[in-house]
Amino acid sequence: MLTVALSLDPLFRHISRIADIEPPLGEEEVIEKFEAYMLGDELHLIYENRLKSNRWGTGMRIYKVND
Repeated sequence: MLTVALSLDPLFRHISRIADIEPPLGEEEVIEKFEAYMLGDELHLIYENRLKSNRWGTGMRIYKVND
């Protein structure tokens, strides 16, 4: 499951919420080591994934954030 820690604190000393976003997609078996940034009202996630073929790749997901 792709999970994010949410915090207004830029150093994440005080995590306000942990949210499960969605499971692996398609042939993905493992999702890890992702970076995240906001661009306007969009959350961009960049991550490494391992596919069923045992190959590693880089993925990116973009989510619209609704308040």
